[in-house]
Amino acid sequence: MMPNFRNVGASEMPFKRGYMVHYTATRQGWAKSIEEPQFGAEYKNKKSHPGNWSVFMMAQIETIPKVENHVRLSETKVDEWGIPEIITSVGYDENDELLLQDFFEQGSEMLRKAGCENIQTTDSKQAPGLDIHEVGGIRMGSDPEKSLLNRWNQLHECDNVFVTDGSCFVSTATQNPSLTFLAITARAADYAASRLKEGKF
Repeated sequence: MMPNFRNVGASEMPFKRGYMVHYTATRQGWAKSIEEPQFGAEYKNKKSHPGNWSVFMMAQIETIPKVENHVRLSETKVDEWGIPEIITSVGYDENDELLLQDFFEQGSEMLRKAGCENIQTTDSKQAPGLDIHEVGGIRMGSDPEKSLLNRWNQLHECDNVFVTDGSCFVSTATQNPSLTFLAITARAADYAASRLKEGKF
């Protein structure tokens, strides 16, 4: 993993925030099929000789918070129990495209300087929410008019409900947020336990 190197000290790019780069390199042609043995003297012999390599890079790009992105209940569709279905409305914008193009340019340049050839860039154009570490939907904040959770990850309108997963965040920057989930869960649990002891629930 290569940490973010854009807009670190100050906003110096035509886009906001940045991205982390993940990469891997693998030897090509070690085995022609799954059935071919992956052990033994012949296999080790093949591995000891120079061969073609394939390098893969991908970006973990921050999608900045957008007012337009939201979650709401359907006014017309219900599930099998008669509960309104959830509609998730989220999309990319110009900032996301600028970040992606910068990654294509910078990534290609890094690979060229490393001696790579036949460099190709690909945008999967997959919808938001189809990757790991997606967050948002139940925003944390001090204003009940603009957020559902308070600073303790507790619903403003329902004291005995806490939400401590990634839905409380509007962004994770470029980092993997799993440890933060654990931290805010421990914090919320400690707060809830203290409130329970005080008879506040």
